[in-house]
Amino acid sequence: MKTSLKVVSVVLVSAMLLAAVSCGKNTREKEPKLSGKVITEDDPWFDYEIRNVKIGTDPDKRIENDFTRIAGLDDRYIVLFTSGNYRMPAWDETDDVAYDYSDSYIAVITVIDKDTKDVVNSINLYDLILKNTHVDNPVYSNGKISLKIAGYNMETRKNITKDLEIDPLTGKIIDTHEEEGQYDYMSFCEIIGEYRVECVTVFSDDGYTSYDILRIISADGSIESIDTRDIGKDIGISSAFPLSDTTALLDVYEGYQFVQYELDLKNAKIKKAGPDDYEWLDGIDTYNYVTGLDGMIYAGSSNGFSRINVSERAVEEVFDYSWSTLSRARTMWHNIVDCTEDRIILAGNSDIGLMFGETHNDEISIIELRRADKNPHAGKTVLELYDDNGYLSEAVEDAISAFNESDSNYFIEVSTRYTYNNYVDFSVDLGNDDEVEKMYIKAHDGMSNELAMDIINGDGPDILINTSAYAQLNNPNYLVDLSRYFGTLDPDQYYTNVIEGAKTDNALYQMPVSFSINGIVTKSGYAGSTGAGFNFSEYKDFLNGPLNGQDIYNVSRPVLFAKLFSAMSDRFIKNGKVDISGSEFAELAEFVKDNFDDTVLTLDEINSESYAYHDPAAYCMRVGGFGGYLQEKNCFYPGCSILGYPSFDGQGPLILTGCSVAISAQALDIGACAEFAKLLLSDDIQKGLAAEDTFVLNRKAFRDTGEVAIEFYNDGGTWSSNGNGVSTYYGKFTTEDIDNAEKIIMSCSRIDSEDSAVSMILIEEMPAYFLDQKDLGKVIKIAENRIQKVLDERGGSS
Repeated sequence: MKTSLKVVSVVLVSAMLLAAVSCGKNTREKEPKLSGKVITEDDPWFDYEIRNVKIGTDPDKRIENDFTRIAGLDDRYIVLFTSGNYRMPAWDETDDVAYDYSDSYIAVITVIDKDTKDVVNSINLYDLILKNTHVDNPVYSNGKISLKIAGYNMETRKNITKDLEIDPLTGKIIDTHEEEGQYDYMSFCEIIGEYRVECVTVFSDDGYTSYDILRIISADGSIESIDTRDIGKDIGISSAFPLSDTTALLDVYEGYQFVQYELDLKNAKIKKAGPDDYEWLDGIDTYNYVTGLDGMIYAGSSNGFSRINVSERAVEEVFDYSWSTLSRARTMWHNIVDCTEDRIILAGNSDIGLMFGETHNDEISIIELRRADKNPHAGKTVLELYDDNGYLSEAVEDAISAFNESDSNYFIEVSTRYTYNNYVDFSVDLGNDDEVEKMYIKAHDGMSNELAMDIINGDGPDILINTSAYAQLNNPNYLVDLSRYFGTLDPDQYYTNVIEGAKTDNALYQMPVSFSINGIVTKSGYAGSTGAGFNFSEYKDFLNGPLNGQDIYNVSRPVLFAKLFSAMSDRFIKNGKVDISGSEFAELAEFVKDNFDDTVLTLDEINSESYAYHDPAAYCMRVGGFGGYLQEKNCFYPGCSILGYPSFDGQGPLILTGCSVAISAQALDIGACAEFAKLLLSDDIQKGLAAEDTFVLNRKAFRDTGEVAIEFYNDGGTWSSNGNGVSTYYGKFTTEDIDNAEKIIMSCSRIDSEDSAVSMILIEEMPAYFLDQKDLGKVIKIAENRIQKVLDERGGSS
């Protein structure tokens, strides 16, 4: 049943590629710690103003999803393009054959006065063109809007593409050129100097494969094309970033790897860049940039916005998120429209989108940041916060803002001096789940080691968010035991079993704040005797029965063994001492050896036609929030559950924290950090996290969100969240579904937290036993000695 991993694998690879593009390895010298710095009046600070303006969409239609991007600007106008869909009828509301789905398409251009922020004109492109055509990336330049549309001419029965030029003030077409040919999708279009660079994706006849063509259009209208098939197989171009008026940097996927190419626009030539050629652009968002009216390039970065000085190969900071109370989560859907040292204008979707309810509306927001005369937080001392995810949810950012506004002594700044991707080996085959798992384990080990060393040397952050996966840090040498701050929570108000499951040797080093559930998604009737999971004997029956002998993990036996060991490591490692010489370790080893093999399907094999329509009896999944849970319920109707992985006692599924908080043992002020941690459990923050579709500790927030989710899905949901009739195919959701989700949460007793160093030792040593090269006793002796050495080097308990 490896086929069930299709969705998980695709998401995993997509996440890794996105990480590669957005961050890459940071080779710059590590910045000094922020903690202890005293803010002065002269330190930068920006005030901001948000103004919402109407897009110009149909006010009588409910918008399901929309995305706004910049088409261009000049000294008078900002021109934005919004695409998306209106809500389509649920399947039981209309005859699918009769309904014209093109009625749901959104393609609107909004022209905004740059000074007043007033809407000058809104152009509904489907008032000008056929409804069943596709609009590709309009561009505003030289006072005109140019765009390409593609569709099918019903009269001639041929594909057509058409180039249009539109007057932004009148909305009238001023020029058009039509040609027949294969339908092409323009994935992006950029104006660089006097050149227009288009990346056109051409699909094969079967619709499954595609290739990219770069079209370079000069000012005189001449066109040069570069076919990526001439460069290599499986080449995909994701963006073009200007280096000069005649050169661009291309972000390119080669198979599952990320590389960069240089594009010579004048000569229409492309060549691969060296791996270190553009290290100086590490951390720059090459998707979100603008050439300012001063001729400089401004781009988003990991911690704000920067000015790119290509001639000097330098990145100059213009704005840091710590210089304002503006949430970076709010700006993530916004484009840079204009930027100077003292004024920044952003534009984008006004609602970043919560999971349930009206997630999109008919407005866009214009955010203007202006440099203040002095910093209002002068005199406060900085506490440094590290977030391992690389981004913070809006609810957590609200907590930071609330703390910074209310605390008279301290100001929390988010650290950007750590780079997880420095430990990620992007050369591995990202289409192989086993290799990806080992890559993650090694990266976790590197990142947790760096944090541990900094903390022990007094150079670490004060507050750590989302580091609960790093079991190595669960040690009094590194982190504060938070039991004294959260040990008396009322179990009627909070899921205290989740907190208990997060403890190491009875100490709460990392407090779970929100979470998902990691386990085996299947029919509840397949559960073992505990009703929450499987013991080894029960899992054998499950494997040979409902699973038809096909395991659901798609990793090698050493990796699987390390995962199962990690989920029960408290049986083998206590108070800094390891003991794997007993019968339980041998039983686990024998179970993995006898019931699994080392076959690992690649992503291509999983996506192959032979697996595409397989109906799984179960699969491994991390289900976070009601959106995921209610959708999975219908996959295993009538009764769906999330069960624990095989264990000695049939324990329940694992808790995977969506947000956790920890405090460094070397924190500048542990009490002040604890006050911030308490804010994360406040009613408002818990409600905000739950609205982002994640499970939370607060039981009332959990149930209130469940009721909102049920109403949302029973009303059709949205296509983007698998709704519009799909969700209620087997009937309406009820509060019983909330009760069942709560029962699953209550069955959890352990956090998914892996000691990466221990896992790597097991992955390296256990193959000798699985392949009959050594008897288990010899393997145990070597592995135990290596693990104990690691634990002794850390000191404390682990």
